[in-house]
Amino acid sequence: MDLGAFAEEVLDAVAGICGDVVVESQTQAAHVIDALCRRPGSNHRELAAVFGVSPEQFEHARARGKEESKDSVYTEMCRLDAVYTWNALIQRINYAAHWREEFREMQNAGDGGTSSEEEDEVLQELEVQAADGENRQPDADGENRQPVLSKFGLAIPSLAPQASRAKAKLLLEKQLDGAACEVLKGRLARRLEAEVFEHLPNDKDYKCCVRGLVANLRRNPMLAGGYVAGRVPPQWIVLADHEALATRMHQLQRRALRTECLKEVRECEEAEKARHKQWAVAKGHGLGRVPDLLP
Repeated sequence: MDLGAFAEEVLDAVAGICGDVVVESQTQAAHVIDALCRRPGSNHRELAAVFGVSPEQFEHARARGKEESKDSVYTEMCRLDAVYTWNALIQRINYAAHWREEFREMQNAGDGGTSSEEEDEVLQELEVQAADGENRQPDADGENRQPVLSKFGLAIPSLAPQASRAKAKLLLEKQLDGAACEVLKGRLARRLEAEVFEHLPNDKDYKCCVRGLVANLRRNPMLAGGYVAGRVPPQWIVLADHEALATRMHQLQRRALRTECLKEVRECEEAEKARHKQWAVAKGHGLGRVPDLLP
């Protein structure tokens, strides 16, 4: 799925249904989602991956959290999960319109901000500081800094350091080819990195997410081009499932494989039902009464 074209379809659906560029209520969001699901060739699993929710959450939200169960606790949990999912869907639908305005302001802004050379200088300074920190003598415990512990004795995860963030900006900037100017490309890289840090401030999760984004942007030029052109919001790139960020060929292959697996499962279920029926007949279960042939 081309996220840039999908963002255009989302904006068209919102404008046609809501008469505005944003969604303001759950009812409007439900109509928009239904319109997107009725598109030719649409796949509910891929839509859920784009919006960053699980397929189960997506289907529960479309069903308005109604679950046929006698357990009141489970029913209430399904309803609350549907409310949370709808809030997330409304927020991520509106990201498309908000990003258009933000990208337009980013284009119309002056040439302020740090250039790539200044970014390199900052990175070199941070690397020198990191090297100096590594060369320091360890303390009595064999470490330069003790981890911060909570009141329960658990280690609090450390935030991503500035050196890692500077490296991430440079790596992301290298994958954003096709920008109108180097200044705009630097701003887009900083905006995407800031979005990653906002949602994943932990150092380990931050590095893992950045590595995944760099790989997806390198393998999927359509994704990088859509972001550089201002069509794909950075929030979608960060929050979307890895399946939505893959290339179109990989998505089609995954869809074909999933279809074949479901077909095999259905055939296995039908064969199993026929086998059970044959065994029941062989054992004499479920047979009708033998007609009385004698006069």
